[in-house]
Amino acid sequence: RLTQMIFCDLSTPKGDGSFNVYDDIRGKLLSGGIPAAEVAFIHHADTETKKKEPFTKVRCGKVGVLLGSSQKMGAGTNVQDLLAAVHHLDVGWRPADMTASSGRATVTVRCGSISM
Repeated sequence: RLTQMIFCDLSTPKGDGSFNVYDDIRGKLLSGGIPAAEVAFIHHADTETKKKEPFTKVRCGKVGVLLGSSQKMGAGTNVQDLLAAVHHLDVGWRPADMTASSGRATVTVRCGSISM
């Protein structure tokens, strides 16, 4: 149950039916057979405390694809246990952002318990 992260600074998920890159990617992943519960947007966690739940789910393999911006999945994002790939849909404004996000796949963190 490996996981992937997708970094996208092109848009944000809106949920209002208008086009955005996040919903487009999610739709394509779902049509490719990935269950909806295994695709998450970090934007739905609007505080550091709320980010802990999706991060834990990624570390445990319950979320297979986590999508977010460089800023939202920057410092404090520790989801490396099962991380198989990091994808960048666009080039960040700062080289340090690319370095930091690519480095997510090189550190090991132990999985905590989660409630479902």
